Amino acid sequence: MENEVKLVYQRIYAPLRDSVFFSLSELNSHIVEQLKIHHQKYFQNKDHSRLECFMKGEKDLLQPLPKDKFVIRHVVKAKVQKSYHIILGEDRHYYSVPFSFIGKTVNVIYDTDTVEIYYDHKHIALHVRSYKPNGFTTIKEHMPESHRRYSEQQGWTPEYFLRQALKTGSYTHLYIEKVLQSKSFTEQTYNACLGIMRLAKSYPAERMEAACRRALAGQRYTYTTINNILIHHLDTVPSDELLLFPMPEHENLRGPEAYE
Repeated sequence: MENEVKLVYQRIYAPLRDSVFFSLSELNSHIVEQLKIHHQKYFQNKDHSRLECFMKGEKDLLQPLPKDKFVIRHVVKAKVQKSYHIILGEDRHYYSVPFSFIGKTVNVIYDTDTVEIYYDHKHIALHVRSYKPNGFTTIKEHMPESHRRYSEQQGWTPEYFLRQALKTGSYTHLYIEKVLQSKSFTEQTYNACLGIMRLAKSYPAERMEAACRRALAGQRYTYTTINNILIHHLDTVPSDELLLFPMPEHENLRGPEAYE
């Protein structure tokens, strides 16, 4: 390497050291010319140049450059869970594989855009990478036939749950809609919807509506959220009383009239 640096100084820098250039492109063009001269110059005690060596022995062996830019890929191992999903720990996101691989340890190869899953060097799944924490990316064909048909046999569909929720009220209907949208694979929300529907049968409609109305102000839409609100009677507490640190009265605090 040190000798190559020496050659650059001798063959390229030295011939140009007294020249004056008025643009970067002009300088670059002269460097290219000196580089060509260097490549055509014979090796010491040999009858050929670097260029001749490349043309005769190397050029025909070169492969074309890849069409796509190089992307760093990562490889990790993961165990397929009973839910026929693996978790990519970096994002805490779940990806499905065919259910026949439950309990197997697989290789997960991923980059910024895709997640590929292999078992014993066999490609078994391909997903678009998702960065949603605790989310699920599921391909329907990966589900056992019994799972696919179970919800159909029960008559469980998004429309079914929305119809049931509307019987309680508009806020319950809107909350169930949010629950159904909370996962990329809708069937994974059905247990939560069933739980909320059970709560609707156990509590008066007024309390259920108040609980859903309060929960809609949050960021997560789950059965546990509604259940906790009802258990702790938060649905009966005015919103301003839930503040941990109520705003104190103080002469330095300005109201909306100060901005008129």
